[in-house]
Amino acid sequence: MILLLFAACGLKGVLPSGPVTEPLAREERSVAYRGDPLVPFPVLPFQVFGLRYAIDLVVVTDNPRWEMHEYARIDLGDRAPLWVAQDTDRSGVQTIVADLADIDSWVPEVPVPRSAGPLSVDERWDDRRVDVDLSYTNVAGEPVRLTFDAKLPDHPPNKRNGNTMGHSKDVVAAVLDLERQARAKHVEMWIGGEKPK
Repeated sequence: MILLLFAACGLKGVLPSGPVTEPLAREERSVAYRGDPLVPFPVLPFQVFGLRYAIDLVVVTDNPRWEMHEYARIDLGDRAPLWVAQDTDRSGVQTIVADLADIDSWVPEVPVPRSAGPLSVDERWDDRRVDVDLSYTNVAGEPVRLTFDAKLPDHPPNKRNGNTMGHSKDVVAAVLDLERQARAKHVEMWIGGEKPK
């Protein structure tokens, strides 16, 4: 279940909307093959991967360095759930922090800057509400603390296509399917000891 929880004002640019792309213009191109096919099926010219977030918290602040913060719980079956912190700077570059010693080998097909470090999470959630307190140190060395509380809706949104806001567009093209989403009732955040709006 993907759950996107928004916390901030002026979120029109991040809410689900219409189609992700415009229709492509048809172009005639020719390809000259230099030998027999190596495999009996088409080879896609890109890598495809997928992650299912059990919880996805999104916070937009007025911090001068960071534009958006995303915190996701990824359920891993027989292993303990993994929480990751994704901070996006003002130029749209995302970074990841997770409590994984081998973080560079985790989802290596996504070449975004990442850092291994403690990510402390106290979570209380069920089918009706999400209440999370977390803390970590971001890739800039700033301590971050967040408290987040939201009540969940009963049904999926009318528009489930999530907006990626062009984050890390030089390295990944993401598609988001939002199963449920809600606005937070209460959010408090501290970055480097400062409390942004």
